[in-house]
Amino acid sequence: MMYHHDGSHSPPVTEKSGPKSTRSTSRNGVGGGECSSDSDGELSDSHSVMSHSSLLQRAQRERDSKIRQERGASGTTCAEDGKELGSGADPGPESNDDSDGDEVQPNDDMSQRPVCLVVGAGPGIGTAVASRFAREGYATAVARRDGQTLKDIVRKIRNDEGGISIADDVPIVPYQCDAREEEEVVNLFHNVVQTLGHIDVCVFNIGSNISYPLVETSAQKFRKCWEMGCYSGFLVGREAARHMLRRKSGGTIIFTGATASVRGAGNFSAFAVTKMGLRALAQSMARELGPNNIHVAHVVIDGVVDTPWIRKNFADALNRLPPDGICKPDQIAEAYWQISRQHRSAWSHEIDLRPYTERF
Repeated sequence: MMYHHDGSHSPPVTEKSGPKSTRSTSRNGVGGGECSSDSDGELSDSHSVMSHSSLLQRAQRERDSKIRQERGASGTTCAEDGKELGSGADPGPESNDDSDGDEVQPNDDMSQRPVCLVVGAGPGIGTAVASRFAREGYATAVARRDGQTLKDIVRKIRNDEGGISIADDVPIVPYQCDAREEEEVVNLFHNVVQTLGHIDVCVFNIGSNISYPLVETSAQKFRKCWEMGCYSGFLVGREAARHMLRRKSGGTIIFTGATASVRGAGNFSAFAVTKMGLRALAQSMARELGPNNIHVAHVVIDGVVDTPWIRKNFADALNRLPPDGICKPDQIAEAYWQISRQHRSAWSHEIDLRPYTERF
């Protein structure tokens, strides 16, 4: 298998045009797999600070109120200028050309290197997970809708790993894909297998966190939230299972969850339904696929995740947090790595991750 590093990559999945989703950051869940979950934090006597979730929840309410006043009740409150909240990504040119990933020739030796696919690769959890597996020598595929963000992610993994190097011969390949589209998901898996090899680990990290009062939640908003956060999880999980079953040598499938996976909060009806549905999917898959040596895990992220977007939009609230009072993407990625390494005699299906200051 030959790997080249001239700035191009294998043909990405064609992205279909369509409206971008809007996502908000709140205490009730993960946005884009990169944001927050909820907590009922109140003023803490011991630290004289509010829990981090309560601080961000209040900041979010104030921000949403201001945006509503500026745009009117019918305006969007969960994203500005098309930005996908929780991913920290500005929508870039949606082109399939000129990607900065590693060019990979068709793979003739499927056993040479293990492969990890991250679907929903954002600047937080997604990038950290891809980096963690790449450092272990996994050929790594990162997929999301926004082509410009994909190029940025590949560059970050290659060049900004805090002194932890990734071998030059480890391919990191971006694939542009709208995971709500069945044909694109099918093609994504086909292309990854053809260029990198059989997929050993698949991580679904797409979020769709929106916050609206129930009576202001339109059918379109509800449907879009579900399509992005749950239906796309079904498509990705199904294709991962198909490839792993066909290979007959097992694998690991990990879904990123949120506090909304286990508890619905006010103003988060669409997101709660979405995340609970994804959790139910993961449970059913685990019971069905476990006997075939396929490990399915669901990770509840019960805390705000430290991303560039969070730092930019909630700086004041974050400055009042105690040290390590926010989920670090690298530490979340370490948990994902450890899940993938568990012996099948002692598999975890669901774990929850939160900072030590998070009330639960």
